Amino acid sequence: MLLISISKDREEDEFIETLRAQSYRIAFVLAILYSLLQPIINYGVGKLFNADEKLVGFTYFEVLFYMLVVQLMIFWQLKRLNR
Repeated sequence: MLLISISKDREEDEFIETLRAQSYRIAFVLAILYSLLQPIINYGVGKLFNADEKLVGFTYFEVLFYMLVVQLMIFWQLKRLNR
């Protein structure tokens, strides 16, 4: 995923670099929000169904994977909409 994310396009120009940077910024913000909200949501849903639910976090791999997937999806969407 990381190799796909940093690889260059056939027609790499300043516009594509701007779209790539914008997609990295959006993916970073969404990954932070996901990392903050998802454990709270899991805890709340777990409390509804199980009384002894504990608050658990994420591994670094899960957050990095989420951020790379979101970055690729946003980059491809921005590229498709702006061409």
